[in-house]
Formats: sequence, C-alpha cells, structure tokens
Amino acid sequence: MSLMNRSHNFRLVRNIPAQRLPENRFGITLVWLENISCSSCDDNQIRLHSFSNRCFIVYYSNISKCIKYLKRVRSREYVIAIIVSYPMESTQRIIHRLQQLGVIQTIFVVYSVSDPDNHLSLIADNFHVFQNHELMFELLEKRIQEVEEQNLNGGLFTTFYRKEKSLKDVREDLAIFAWTHVFKVLLMSMPRDSLEAKRQMLSECRAYYRNDAVRLAQINEFERKYQSKDAIWWYTKPGFLFYLVNKALRSQDIWVLYKFRYFIIDLCCRLEEVSSSQSFSSIRLYRGAKLNRDELKHLQVGCLVSTNGFFSCSSDRNVAEMFIGTDLVTDRSSSRDRDACQQFVLFIIDVDRRTSTNIVVADVSHESELPDENEMIFNFGSTFIINEICFDNDKCIWLIQMSSSSDNARINDEQEKYTRERLQHINPTIMFGHALADTDSDFSQSMSYFHRLLRILPIDHMERPNIYYYLGRIYRFIEKFEESLNCFRCARLLVRRLLPERMFDYCRILGGLGTIYSHLEDSERALKLLTQALMLQKKSLPKNHTEIPFHLNRLGHAYFKVKQYDLALSILDSAENFFQTKMPIAHQGYAHTLHTMGLVYRALSDDKKAVIYFQEALRIRYASLVQVNSQITRPDNDICARAKWAQNATTVAGGHGQGSELNQLNFPYGFFLDDNQTIYVADSANHRVIKWERGVSKGQLIAGGKGTGDREDQLYNPSDVVVDKDGTMYISDYKNRRVQRWSPNAQSGQTIIGDISAFGISTRMEIAAGALYGDGDDELASPMGVIVDQLGTVYVADSENNRIMRWPRGAKSGSLIAGGHEQGSQSDQLNYPTDLSFDLDGNLYVMDNRNHRVQKFAIDKITAQGCGPNEIQVNCASLQSCQPTCEKPQGMLCPRVCAINSCVCKDGFVRDDENNLQCIEQTQCHTRNVTEAPICGENEVYSNCTNPCQPSCEEPNREPCETLRCSEGCVCSKDYLRATNDTTSPCIICTN
Repeated sequence: MSLMNRSHNFRLVRNIPAQRLPENRFGITLVWLENISCSSCDDNQIRLHSFSNRCFIVYYSNISKCIKYLKRVRSREYVIAIIVSYPMESTQRIIHRLQQLGVIQTIFVVYSVSDPDNHLSLIADNFHVFQNHELMFELLEKRIQEVEEQNLNGGLFTTFYRKEKSLKDVREDLAIFAWTHVFKVLLMSMPRDSLEAKRQMLSECRAYYRNDAVRLAQINEFERKYQSKDAIWWYTKPGFLFYLVNKALRSQDIWVLYKFRYFIIDLCCRLEEVSSSQSFSSIRLYRGAKLNRDELKHLQVGCLVSTNGFFSCSSDRNVAEMFIGTDLVTDRSSSRDRDACQQFVLFIIDVDRRTSTNIVVADVSHESELPDENEMIFNFGSTFIINEICFDNDKCIWLIQMSSSSDNARINDEQEKYTRERLQHINPTIMFGHALADTDSDFSQSMSYFHRLLRILPIDHMERPNIYYYLGRIYRFIEKFEESLNCFRCARLLVRRLLPERMFDYCRILGGLGTIYSHLEDSERALKLLTQALMLQKKSLPKNHTEIPFHLNRLGHAYFKVKQYDLALSILDSAENFFQTKMPIAHQGYAHTLHTMGLVYRALSDDKKAVIYFQEALRIRYASLVQVNSQITRPDNDICARAKWAQNATTVAGGHGQGSELNQLNFPYGFFLDDNQTIYVADSANHRVIKWERGVSKGQLIAGGKGTGDREDQLYNPSDVVVDKDGTMYISDYKNRRVQRWSPNAQSGQTIIGDISAFGISTRMEIAAGALYGDGDDELASPMGVIVDQLGTVYVADSENNRIMRWPRGAKSGSLIAGGHEQGSQSDQLNYPTDLSFDLDGNLYVMDNRNHRVQKFAIDKITAQGCGPNEIQVNCASLQSCQPTCEKPQGMLCPRVCAINSCVCKDGFVRDDENNLQCIEQTQCHTRNVTEAPICGENEVYSNCTNPCQPSCEEPNREPCETLRCSEGCVCSKDYLRATNDTTSPCIICTN
C-alpha cells in the first residue's frame, strides 16, 4: 500500500503497513488495488496523484494487506475502492471480500486488457465497470465532487430518535444536546489570543491542504492579517476556513474541536456581539441543501435537532434555492427521483426571539464578503423542532419547516451555571480534558490530551499538579492502579509547596489517593486519607461548595468496602441531600451516590431498596451522558453474560397456522413488547397490527385490517411498530412508504412522515462482530433483529440459520441461545426469525416469521443472577474477556464496568480461554491433559492401577485379564466385590 510521494518526481510506493501511514485528515479515501503484473503506466499514476489534495490515497498490490488496512477505516470516511487489471474470477472474489467489510461506499473496476472475457454487469449506482482508465477517472472526478458537496451539507444536525422511544420522550433526553453547550462554555473560557492555539489550528490546516498551493497561500495570508474582529469576514470568504471549521464541528470529535478552538471562540464571540446589537423579534429564514437520502430519513416531524456547525441561512428564499441548483427557467431542481441517493432540501426556519430568548442568530450581510446573499448565521448548537415535512412535486424538492426551540434552555442554563462554578477553581484548559474524559469511551484521547499538556507546559507551571491528578483519575478508570498511584503522588508533591492557596486541589488529590488505596484493599490508609481530606475541606471551603458531595461519595464507598454499612449510609445520605438541595443539576456524581447506596442496601439484604437506588442511578446516568462510556451501570433489564434460556419455547402470539383470524398471523415481521408483556405485532401479510395481551388465546385488532390500500384507516404490509407510554402507536407502513401515528382507540392513523422508503422504524444492524456469511459460530446469514446491551453483548436474530445468537463484546464467535435445530415448527425450532426482544425478567421473545407466531423462551433464573462457580462478586470489574486467563495471566488493559453483578475469579483462579471463560484453578492451565482422579462411588476406592477383569460375586477368584492393563480408576473396598462381572456394577458384600 502506499501514500503518494508528494514530490514532482512522483512515484507510487506499494503496501506500506497501515500503522506507518500518516494521519488521514480527509473525508474521502481512495484505495487503489492493482494487479502487480499489469501495473499502470506513469500517466495513470500521475492522474491519480492529482487527487491527493482532496483525498487520502493508498495503493496496494497485496490483497491481504489491503483488507488489513480497510479493517482500520473509520466509519465516517467515504471509501472508494478502485480495482485495476485483475482477471474476472479474481475480481469477483475481491469484490466479495471487500463488501464483507461493510466500509466501502463505491467500487470501480477497470478491465484487464489481456482478459477479453472479463465481463461484470453493472450492479448499482455505487458499482461501475470500465474498459479504460480515462472513463474511470472522469467518473471518479464527478463522484469526489458529489461527496465533497455532501460533506459540506451533510451532518448538519444531531437528531434524537431511538427505538421504543416516542417523539414525546425526546424531551426527557435533552441533556444530550446540553453537552454541546458545555463545551462551548469551556471553549469561550479559554484564552482568546493563545499563540499555541493559533499555531495548532494552522498546523492542522496546512497538513490538510499540503498539496494545494492556493489554499496554502490563503492560510499564510490568514496568519499574517487575521484579527478577531474580522472573524465573520474570514468565515464567509470562500476558502479553507468555512470547510475545515464546519468539518471539525460536524465530526462531533471533541479533540478535533479543540484543535480549531482559536477561530471557533472568535466566531462565537463575534456572532453573539452582532446578534445582541440587532433588534428584530421574529424572522423567517431559508437554507438550501443537498442531503444524503439516509440523513434525510432521520429528519422527522416532531424531532428535535441541534446544529452541528455554524448554520448559514438567507432571508431571501431565491438565494437559498440557488444553492440547491433550482433552474431559473423551469423553477425545478435537477432531481427527478425521490429515491435517489442525493435529495434536494429547502429548510424554512421560523425564529421567534420572544419565545427562544437564548437563540444566537446574526445578520452578517454587512460584514460578509458576499453581502448580496443576505446571509444570517446561527451559532453552533442552536436547537430547532421540525414541524412539517413535505415534497414539492412542482419543484422536485423537499420542504422542511422548522422553528427555533427553547426546550433545552433550562438544561443549558443549569449546565452553564454548574460549569462556571467549577471554573472558579479549575483552569478551563484542564476542565476541558476532564469533560473529554467523561465522553471518551476508552479514555485514549483524554490521556493523550493530558500527556501532551505535560510535554508543552513549563516544568514549574501551576497547573501541572492538576494534570497529574486527572491522569491519576484516568488510570484508575482503566484499573492501572500503580500508574494511578504514581500520578496522585506526583500531584501531591507538587501542590504541597503551593499551600494554603491550593487547598482545593490538595483535598482532591488526597481523595484520589484514598480511593486508590481502597481499590488496593489497603482500607486503613484509604480511610485515613479520605477522612483527612474531608476535615481540610470543611475548614477551607464554603459549606455549599460543589466539591464536597464528590468527596462524601469517595468516603462512603470506602466505608462500604470495609463493611461499615451504617457509617457508609450516614455519609451517603449527606451526599444525597447535598445533590438534591445545592447542586444545579442532576449530576453524574449524584448517580454515583445512589449506586453506592444500592450496593450498601444489597449488602444489608434489603433488595427492594437496592433495586430502587440502582434504577434511579441508571435513570440519571442515561439522562446526562452524551454517549455511554465505561462508567455507566447496566440497565435493569440487561441480561447476565452467563444467562441461558429454555430450549423449548411457548407460543405467546399466533401459532395457529397461517391465516387472518384473530388467533393467527401471516408473515409477521416486527413487534413491540411493553413492560406488561403485551405484544404488538406488525402482521404484515394481513395488513394490520394485532395486540396480544399476556395469557390470552387470541389477539385484538387495533390498526388496519381493512385490506390493502393507502387510506388513513388502511395499512399495506406494515413492517414494524413502536408504542408510546400513553398507548400511541407509530407504524412503519412499508408498501405505502409512510410512517403513521395511531392514537389509542383511533379508527384511523395520521401520516407523520410520507413518501419514504423504510422497512422498519428502527435501524437494523446487518452484521455482528465482523461476521462472514455462513452457519458457523463466527458466521451469520441474513441477520435481521439486533439488540446490544450496555456491556456490548450483541443478540442477533440470525434469520436464514433459524437461530438466535449471542456475541459477547470482543468475541471472535457467537454462541447459540435459541433455535438452531434445523428449520421447523417444533417448540425448539424457528423458521426465519426476524425480530427479538427481552422482557424485564430477561425472557426472550422471538418473531418466528414463517411459522406465523411469536415464541417466548423462558430465562433460566439460576444462570441469570449472581456469580458462577469459583467467582466472587465485586462492585466494578473489567469485562470477562479482559480479566486474567490461562493465556494472559495478567489480563488486558480495558476500562472497568460498574455493574449490579460484576464478577471476577477467586484468588488462585483464572478464566479458561477454552471453556467459555469459566473460572478454573491457575494450576489447571498447565495440566489440561493430565487425567484427574475420578470420583468413586459407594464402597469404592481410587487406584492408580486397575484391571478390566475385577473379582465379582459371580467369580470371586477371577484372575486379571491376560492383557494386563494398568490404568487409573475405581476398585471395590476391602471385603466388597462387584455384583457382576461388569466393572460398572456396584460393590457389595456377596451373600453366598
């Protein structure tokens, strides 16, 4: 593989190992895979090199190395694979292997000139075959332009929509959007004129445009002339800033966002200044965009959206339509197909400052380089609600009407208040790293961030103690306790000389040390440090200081560890009261308080209270996390990794053959299971939705069932259904290309999304753990329904294999949990399962499509709770696959998981790699082939030398067999003989 040599004497270098490649800063990757025996001419290589200022290009002649590289590709890259000069048979095999990876969006194939019979038919818009390089390069240029335009318009919004969540429930999760505001507050608190920030941003820009002389000249001009007051002019000027700044924001990568903080801070401030000086109260704005069809599907009526970048609009509708290429003569877009990959959209945005007081939108036409566009810009993170979506048949464009929303204003205000209180004691640069750690699933970015600060800050910088403190905190999260201890000790040593001014930091560091000693089971030292820190905090900090409840959490947990439960509850009660009365928001620390209280009550055998505290802790963590990272607890209906289910299921819906009676189903696809175990079935071929309450023998018609058609009271092959808490249904009406909302007891539905092409309301995964097609443990065949729990365990309805599979996180293969006994209709068989769900007790429900029924597999309650043999229960542990095993006695570096039933092996035991990670004695790892002494029965003793011909009541004087065989086994005790000549017969005292 290769990256292009950037010199004028250009040459391709093949097969560079993936780990030696420079960082890919582009959104488009070209993978050139060429048969080495038919290598391209220099002209083709130079032509390919001409794209190097717009794409990341790698070059392979080795297929295996190409596959290895593609396995490392990030999901947000657009990958174009170009297969050159391979014979037809080889090309087909290569295409099959590439498609298995699921990361390539477009494949180009160029014929081998020496193979005239090389014919491949055109499969789709993303697969093209060429007879020569010239035609291929022409289409490649066009495709890159399309992707670049899509990257400019795509990723405009963060939306919230999730399976089994009604649109009304979106407002319960507004904290997801508030995180954008938190990062904005932190960025705005950083120094605006930092030369380091400017250098870092320009370095990133130059690396991206390293082969573009025009853009590099613009960057140099910016470095010489830029002033903060000109931020809007530079942003609206055609060039490098508009694209790269919005690319950074839309990546939703906090580390990338940090690199562009220099300009983002200036532009935010300038927009706020301009916005506050303008007095309009309401206005209608327009934005034209070309969106990917998949992104358009995510925009739904009632959906709350937040801008991922600075959102440019115009007060002139004609200007907005110009950006989507509306023809001035026909007044139509160039689109003729609503199912095309690229869709033309006109956003109509109504802003009312009287109701959305926090919205920042500025008329920048007087500062723009293009004043005739009547441009207005929303600050990033602005929030809107979608009111209407329709298709304008005359102009062939989608019209999406939105209005500014203040739904998240209260949460933003609370988050900002809390953040600013913390900033009184913590440097914003340090707190940014803290926030990065809280949203970093594997802590790698936050660790790199703090290590980089250590490298660039002077040795006597006042923030070095805090950097060591946060590194110690991160190492604790990934269970590197010795490294954590060293970092906390360095922090304490550095901060001591700054006392008493740095008492806040000193107390936190003591708390960090105490927590580590608690993990290391040095309870005496842990309690001493934590108690000392609490005493110092009470003397030096105000009574309502926001750091106090976090330290109470640490101390309460330490008392829990030493089984002083009364003291633990007393301290945790104080922390709970503090969070409830003095903290501005329901913070993650409050969830930790409740979780620890749950642990204490469980230890006191008060399971009822324990469950209440666990559930409330979980609710707070879900409501306040941007993404689930390794600190989140398991949901109350997560399934234990050791759980098993009965292999014979009971039919809970349908099962009376294919038909249209109320006790029958006809090729049902999706279903919804509520908390009362009521099942709502999308009975596809009967064009209806049936409701089956628990224990009934037939269903109840609640939607459709009036034949095929597109009336509001009809359905046509419904494929999925989701039910709100108030009973409102959302039905994916597949053949009618719409989603309908049916109110409780309604006789007809209301179309809320029309003219779409969607099979289900929720997104279906198509593969698990990189599985290939087949019926092995590491293979799947047409997987349909998928559930992923918080520990990363994937449950898959493996349709063509007629089974349900479980794939633990990181596993190379799955395990069968239901079905798999050939296609059939018996209670232990399935026939093309299409959906699955679990109830609150962990019972498994499967949509058995071609048997026209829903099957319930009861969970084995013994395997679903508690720890297994030779295991002990702990509060937090690494995933089982990361714990010490026979092959890796030290375990692997993994984040810990704090779960209700985290289990580790007892001392002296490790996980058995060859036996489903069961705990075995470590000595057994080296004696797998040694025969163990069998367990002997009554009146038997063990002998290391037995003979198949043993004395018996039938032959008391029986001689050993002629072929003497000495082997381990059981023989009769003294005065006892075998009842018969069969060595398996019992040992008795003979009566004769």
